[in-house]
Amino acid sequence: MTCIRSLFFGLLSALILGGLAFDAMAAAPNGDKANVESVELFQGIKDGKIDAKIVFKNRKSAVVSVENKTKQPLNVVMPKVAGAVPVLAQVGGDEGGLQGMMEDMQGGGGGGGGMFRVAPEKIVRRDVEAVCLDHGKKDPTPFTEYKIKPIEEVTDRPAVIELGKMMGKIKVDHETIQMAAWMLNNDLTTEDLAKETWTSANGAKKPAYSQAKLQQAANLAQFAMQKSQCVQKFIEPYVPTPKSESEN
Repeated sequence: MTCIRSLFFGLLSALILGGLAFDAMAAAPNGDKANVESVELFQGIKDGKIDAKIVFKNRKSAVVSVENKTKQPLNVVMPKVAGAVPVLAQVGGDEGGLQGMMEDMQGGGGGGGGMFRVAPEKIVRRDVEAVCLDHGKKDPTPFTEYKIKPIEEVTDRPAVIELGKMMGKIKVDHETIQMAAWMLNNDLTTEDLAKETWTSANGAKKPAYSQAKLQQAANLAQFAMQKSQCVQKFIEPYVPTPKSESEN
């Protein structure tokens, strides 16, 4: 499946990134943090001490790199969730409104305050999982430059952020997370996604998603809303309602 539905040239999909658990204190003897400066990701970028980049392979995966631009080792403190926007969107291009999320960029995973060691003038890279946030927009490619941003600058939907936090921690297949992201970020219902089709080699059209996967995605979207204590208007189609006597 592709993110493309109806679109015009230049529009790219937004993404959530998961599985960003770098090895904790990599290259640090005995995990020793003494006498090594710790810098928060975005403050470090602002101060020119580090740089962080994302290169998307496709809508399912990307490579994140963090570069130490100083001549001293640094402990980089990662946010629990971050975002990514195309660089062209920031200079008036057609890709305005794009947003993405990076989840669990913690040294060794776990809760807040995770960090990892980057040697002087070195780069740490890691493959990550990705899902689209904007249904109907073009997939990202390695030729599109993205910039990492604080999550508050790319989305104001608590349930979407909560879904990002869950990525890499829950045993759910990629397609289910993808549909849940579209439900939460694009106000799509199971009925909307049930209308999606793909064309087989013989020209026959088949449903893009099974009913079981649609229900799993709806349940995951509900769970994210509950954890974020957020109720969105499209939750109603996911809540089974009792049949009236006339329907029985």
